[in-house]
Amino acid sequence: MFRNSCSAREWEITENPRQMSNHFAHKPESFAPGLPDVIIPMRTATPSPQLSIQGTDWDSQHMADAAQPNRLQMPVFPGPQCGCHLLNFRPSGSSENYDGTLRVECHTEGYTISGDLYQRPLNFSTSSYTTQAPNPSNGIPIFAIQDYRYYLRAIQLSELPGQFKGFMLTFELYNYEKQAQNWQNEGIFTAQMNRIDAPIGYPSPTDYFEGEVRNTYGKVIGSLEMGWVSKYLRKATIEIDRVEDTGELLNNGNGVTWNSIFSQVGWDINVIHKDTTISAPNKQYWTDAELHDQMLICRGPVDLDIEWRYHLLVVRRLLSWDRGVMYDTGTTDSNRVPREGAAIAAHWKIPDEPVWGEAAGQRLDRSKAPYFRTAVHEIGHAMGLEHNESDNGIMNATDVIARNRTPTNPFPRNIIWAFSAPEQKALRHYPDILVRPGGAASSKR
Repeated sequence: MFRNSCSAREWEITENPRQMSNHFAHKPESFAPGLPDVIIPMRTATPSPQLSIQGTDWDSQHMADAAQPNRLQMPVFPGPQCGCHLLNFRPSGSSENYDGTLRVECHTEGYTISGDLYQRPLNFSTSSYTTQAPNPSNGIPIFAIQDYRYYLRAIQLSELPGQFKGFMLTFELYNYEKQAQNWQNEGIFTAQMNRIDAPIGYPSPTDYFEGEVRNTYGKVIGSLEMGWVSKYLRKATIEIDRVEDTGELLNNGNGVTWNSIFSQVGWDINVIHKDTTISAPNKQYWTDAELHDQMLICRGPVDLDIEWRYHLLVVRRLLSWDRGVMYDTGTTDSNRVPREGAAIAAHWKIPDEPVWGEAAGQRLDRSKAPYFRTAVHEIGHAMGLEHNESDNGIMNATDVIARNRTPTNPFPRNIIWAFSAPEQKALRHYPDILVRPGGAASSKR
């Protein structure tokens, strides 16, 4: 596909994607690619008024709603609109076809842009695709996990001459090798994206671009198309199931909800409270394996290739952990589909100690703020995030936040109801395969 050159000869292109890596020498990268930096666009005219989106919820960050997508005031110059764009790449001289998404985050100073590409399945004997192109009218598309191929990290954006004509996008591309869970740097590419009328079905008729993609030697290696489909960057469902005698998980008791937390990172979240009275006779403590088995029973058939669905199981007590666990990893992952589920212990008793402030001595689900925070924390692990102690936010441990209390800011009032800045960037711009349920495995608890 995107093959750059490290010698005078050009990269070969093979019809069989499983053989592509056999033809070339790559720079190995066993770690995930670096997340994209803020791009300060290069322009040819006077800057337009700028839009500041930092420090507010996602709707406030984007001045226009979905009913008027082409009215958005863009920062610096009229480049790609903030939100999610549907991508399509077609290599030159090949029957291969790649669909994906480009995530465009807007700042006062410019953009942060990343994307992912999935190979559209091809029947080589008939030269026909076994799946259809995504329908842009359905918003943010979801692709089959097994078809994941590439991560795109934008490094430069420049204006094309002529007002509202388009932009030049420069990006690094990384090939994901699933078996080894390695990333291979394919090099740097540029795409001259010219604004054209959007095909039928796209929400914004003026936010559509197409252009040629070139390698560092200036050779055209394919064509790229992109069209805006949503003001959000990603979308997912969180299903919550509870055993008998456990509290509901709607909010923190003071107006903070699942949607308000995840809107801060550009996620369109649908929360389903499916089963609130799971019968668990004589079962007080649950093992990780039992949690996984119960998830499969509660949730029923779910196709993660057409929906990102995370599962949260609320039980009374956990055997191996106090408050919560992202159990769906390692030997516990009996169906070998990682990061589908997490669980919390509603009946865990908060220690009756001064550091726990107003929550001291209470059952966890009787103290709404710590209870809700624990649930969001464990879902954060399912999304690939680790613990951090940089602030009193979502991914710090609850007991650490309690110890961080002050006389004027006791626990649980000292909880910050947001992910830290690095975590927000990760949730917006991690490669799909590292954040979606069923993607790459994780050991995060």
